[in-house]
Amino acid sequence: MRLAEKLGDEPGQARALGNIGNVHASQGRYAEALSYYDRDLRLAEKLGNEPGQVATLINIGTIYRRQGRYAEGLTYLDRGLRLAEKLGDEPRQAMALNNIGNVHQSQGRYAEALTYYDRSLQLAGKLGDEPGQALTLANIGSVHGSQGRYAEALSSYERARVIADRLGMAERERIRRDVERARILAR
Repeated sequence: MRLAEKLGDEPGQARALGNIGNVHASQGRYAEALSYYDRDLRLAEKLGNEPGQVATLINIGTIYRRQGRYAEGLTYLDRGLRLAEKLGDEPRQAMALNNIGNVHQSQGRYAEALTYYDRSLQLAGKLGDEPGQALTLANIGSVHGSQGRYAEALSSYERARVIADRLGMAERERIRRDVERARILAR
């Protein structure tokens, strides 16, 4: 960050701000993450870096969801989705859709969550984004489980598990536990 500032490298500064925000977010330090993301977003807007804006809008929306600030999260995620659609950035569209589904699921709005998850899953499939498919399928399984639809939850979790195992995804253990729980409940 200091080097980018010293060199007057504003794009480098924006990348550094986003990366520092990501570190804080991964450590659960959401206020600090939001501070860096806000600076990153303002710089991306100043530079006209729309792809950078999309990523940061999604990051901010995700943090707000984690904090239970759902309305704010949806505002940023929707802005990110609209800008990704404008740019034709389908990977980030899928990411934004999945995160919007997460907000709705967190609020118990399962029909809305499934609508966004289905759209995300379709895009991830079109793009060949198997990790994205696995995570979205696991989210769909979670919604079905929350609704007491355990057979459907098991089906979604099983599909997610197959992908996660094949790719060696870090989330595979959590997905395996979800499969086992759904198996027990589906009996």
